[in-house]
Amino acid sequence: MAAGTLSLFWGFELYHHDDLTFDPKRPRGAFNSYTAFRKRVEEGSAVRASHLETPSFKMAAVHWSRGDAEVPSLQKVMGSAYRADLDPGEEQDPRAEIRWVGGETAALQRVQQYLWDEDSLGLDYVGATMTMDPAKSCMRDRAMSKFSPWLAHGCLSPRKLYEEVKRYERERRKNKSTYWITHELLWRDFVRFGSIYAGTSIFLIGGPQNVRPKWSWSSDRERLNRWIEGETGFPFIDCFMRELKATGYCNHMGRETAGWFLIADLGLDWRMAAVWFESVLIDYEPTANWYNWTYRCLPAASKVPIDRLSSVEILKWGTQHDPDATYIKRWIPSLSSLPGTVAREPWRLGLNDSDGGVASDGLRALPKSGQFSVSQGPLEALISMGFDQKDAAMALYQTWEDADAAAALLLSRNGASEAKMDSDDDDLARAVALSLGENPEASGPVSPPQQGFRYGVDYPKPMIQPVSLMNTEQAEDEARQHQSRRDQQIAASKRQKGSGGQSFQKPN
Repeated sequence: MAAGTLSLFWGFELYHHDDLTFDPKRPRGAFNSYTAFRKRVEEGSAVRASHLETPSFKMAAVHWSRGDAEVPSLQKVMGSAYRADLDPGEEQDPRAEIRWVGGETAALQRVQQYLWDEDSLGLDYVGATMTMDPAKSCMRDRAMSKFSPWLAHGCLSPRKLYEEVKRYERERRKNKSTYWITHELLWRDFVRFGSIYAGTSIFLIGGPQNVRPKWSWSSDRERLNRWIEGETGFPFIDCFMRELKATGYCNHMGRETAGWFLIADLGLDWRMAAVWFESVLIDYEPTANWYNWTYRCLPAASKVPIDRLSSVEILKWGTQHDPDATYIKRWIPSLSSLPGTVAREPWRLGLNDSDGGVASDGLRALPKSGQFSVSQGPLEALISMGFDQKDAAMALYQTWEDADAAAALLLSRNGASEAKMDSDDDDLARAVALSLGENPEASGPVSPPQQGFRYGVDYPKPMIQPVSLMNTEQAEDEARQHQSRRDQQIAASKRQKGSGGQSFQKPN
């Protein structure tokens, strides 16, 4: 049989390699930043038409006889390496928004669904890197296009997607969301062409910039495994890591903050984490993984790990993007009984030790006399939730009148021995009744503790010292208000939308 000629084509990128105004190997500053790259590309290059990618065969198609009538099972393919406990099977995880199916047909069906059937691009889309707008949460369903696995595996052409976005702008609407998705397609080009320039340095611990922190990298496997398993004790990190392990996907914000935390707070060799991502990501592509680690996460090495949380973005963004901890509770169901603030920051239940009237669990100790006072507003709020008045008063006092923490404490009292109050102490019960202005003889017995969340048992305590930000409740309320207004606008737009636009058809 005669030898054939192997021909390679540039098809992964939005902009064709040959249409760039610079050589990626000698970029003259094009990769100093994403903005520099974007300007160079947009000023001098154009996106090629997708139909130019259609292959032209110079000979009749070759038909190969099929060796096996059926696709072999995963167990047969993997042999002794197969582990049934790690096989997700064919069923979609009930917590996942979609289940990816390979191939061009499924990819184009998703484009049809997301752009044209649901109108989600112009209404719901937030994008992977939109983190600062309080009205937009990328932790909601339909906030992400979820095109990345098909793009990564060549099932969907970025140029075809670009054309559909432009058609959507003409026939439906042009807004920040339609701009943002093209921006993210261009980001793929940035890491792809940037890796040509960086070469193998993206696999070195210092990356292309040869970063050298003032501390030594750790290879602590126990810490790495807690990070992988979503057991760090920081729910914002853990929810993404658990989603990643279960589905092979989590959004860019989750990957980025998990990377910052691993480097800046745990001091771990980031390459171990990048290898883990490589093994599990359903949308894995070498440059998207490794270049992003060096470009977006490695700069966090400028901080010195001090066993105290410094990556406060996981608190700020958690409050902004998940004010009610809905997403966190989806992937960490053991936190589902807690109020939103406490579900994001369970250490508010009482993790830290301190001096002066504080028990070893971090809660303020009740005075032996039982005489204390609490504010009426938070007390009434807890009573309206169905808690006993005496229990609520004691919980408020112990948590420094943090109503969310008090509610969580009441829910967890049965399981957390350190938070359990001695309600059988008649003298204390009488004193508490007096503090509330009641007749202690007329009062019934204190309600027994409720079955609930056990901190440190149902969910781990943090690997490092946690912190809490001031005015968290105010930030939550602002995020809810902004997102509620956006929800109303989206609902109104969907009610008003006519048929608009043609359906997207798979090319012949």
